Amino acid sequence: MSNYRPNDLFKFINNIKYGYVDRKSNIHIGDDEKWFSTYKLQSKDELLTNMVGNCYDVVELLRFFLERNYKVETFFMMIALPYKNNYPTHSYLIYLDNNCYNLIENKFGLNCGINSFKTREEVVRYQALSYLKFLKDNYNLKSKEEKYFITTSFNKPKSGSSALSYIDNALSGSKVVMLVDGEINYKNYEEIN
Repeated sequence: MSNYRPNDLFKFINNIKYGYVDRKSNIHIGDDEKWFSTYKLQSKDELLTNMVGNCYDVVELLRFFLERNYKVETFFMMIALPYKNNYPTHSYLIYLDNNCYNLIENKFGLNCGINSFKTREEVVRYQALSYLKFLKDNYNLKSKEEKYFITTSFNKPKSGSSALSYIDNALSGSKVVMLVDGEINYKNYEEIN
């Protein structure tokens, strides 16, 4: 991994299998009912060795390699009902290059590829709408639960974090996007807590 160009990183992360590593360093392919209580955020070296991870792990690997040469920002999305609910969460990373905001998602992300946008808000809106559509189509997201949608911009979590610690860190981010009356609305996280 001596070359850190986004296109090379995109090709590389598509070789990572979807799954997670638990606190005992056991590798699990896919999701299971135990993932939330046993998940451990892998370090860069662990992920490069195991080649199994989820969006949390992949985002931190991308952060490590891209923040050397680009301004990066990481985001987290969820339906903010109790953490262990039926709806999957999602993390993603954008990087600024040539005055474009670039979203990089691997094959188990919402929008596989590197997609460029003129503004940060365009990227966040694109991801938010994709996530909500995914939840409606695949998880029967109910209209009354849509209002609990939230996106935060978050700081780097500690390697080894549990799923709960990871989500707590992500939700402590200072910026947020919410649905207000069915429309995406940008607000400050502190304003709603």
